[in-house]
Amino acid sequence: MQTQIILLPTKAKKFFSLFTLFLIILLDATNIALIVPLLAPLLSDHVHGILVQALSVTHKSLLYGAILTVSNIALFLGAPWLGDLSDHLGRKKVLLICLVFAGIGFCFSAVSVIYKSVMLLIIGRVMSGFFTSSQALAQASVVDMSNEKNKSLYLTFITLAVCSGFIVGPFFSDLLTNSFLMSKFGFALPFWFATLLSFLSAILLLLLYKETYQPKETQKLHLTKSIKVFTDAFLHPEIRMLSLTFLLAEIAWGLFFQFFPVYLLDKFHFTEIKISELITSMGILFAVALLLMMPIVLRYLKIGKIVFYSLLLTVMGSFLVLIPDPDYLYFYIIPLSLGGAIFYVAFMNLFSNAVRKDKQGWIMGIFVAIIGAAWVLSSILGSILNLFNVYVPIIFSASLFVISNVMCMKYYHQK
Repeated sequence: MQTQIILLPTKAKKFFSLFTLFLIILLDATNIALIVPLLAPLLSDHVHGILVQALSVTHKSLLYGAILTVSNIALFLGAPWLGDLSDHLGRKKVLLICLVFAGIGFCFSAVSVIYKSVMLLIIGRVMSGFFTSSQALAQASVVDMSNEKNKSLYLTFITLAVCSGFIVGPFFSDLLTNSFLMSKFGFALPFWFATLLSFLSAILLLLLYKETYQPKETQKLHLTKSIKVFTDAFLHPEIRMLSLTFLLAEIAWGLFFQFFPVYLLDKFHFTEIKISELITSMGILFAVALLLMMPIVLRYLKIGKIVFYSLLLTVMGSFLVLIPDPDYLYFYIIPLSLGGAIFYVAFMNLFSNAVRKDKQGWIMGIFVAIIGAAWVLSSILGSILNLFNVYVPIIFSASLFVISNVMCMKYYHQK
């Protein structure tokens, strides 16, 4: 009886800690997906947008690319540095710092809309980008609390939370930009909502989460660590080919995901509401791919084959969305979304299988660094390609998927 009295509070604390972490992951993914459909309309809407005077298509394209790039660079540099900081100070303290400062960043973005200040928007996106590491830190905290028996289950819940965020985020973006609310608050309201979600997550963290990680690290912190980790991928022959293949695939995905809203806005005159609905559909397909399809294909296909077929789906989808028929776009994104979700997990498995068990932390660090670098490169590349035509980033994305698929076949056959 005494044992039960001691254990119940411990189980309750663990439950509330895990619940808080999964909720933070959900809210963080919601915030990301909430903002994605807004940026292109924000620079194009002459009534509610941020620009005081009309800019040429060239200048808008460069500005859109610049805002994406600075945010991605901030995330690329911030994520590993904040991860190391959490090893020094503990997960809870650094998670709290991330949530509060990400919220302040969203607040800057909201104020930028009110005062039509591009500089405030850039500052807000840099702050939000640098401190949008709460998802990665929450995932690390979940792993800290797991064991061999429940680790796979917890990772599945993480995936479910992320996918749910990419469904809920565009839904709220759609809801908060309807004609009535837009006439009253403009584009500032979704940013205020993102601010509220960040601060709500911080409050829940303070109230419900109990620190389970004991800081051990004593090594110095380096803001440029992500650059070193990224270059490591190409200095080791055993993972060089795999790293280059994944880098090209992620650049392709970054090009598509970041510049697809611009394409929809320019070619089909989609509003932010229609863009949000399309991204919500993609989020639902991500969930279907990861939670339903992936367990099935893992039973029947080897990882190399899964990567090949999933990249083939993304190639097919990338070319299909170029067909000038908006009525069928919801069908065209099906192969692209399913393939994009599956190749991510399949590549993660390839990286994990490429090294010994004692090198798993190192290889996962490289995996994340490649993603960060790819999104920085894709935002720079996309802003340049977009100057020619809004079709060009999508075509280039499809071409990179083709090259990546060929390289993957070569890598797989070498193994």
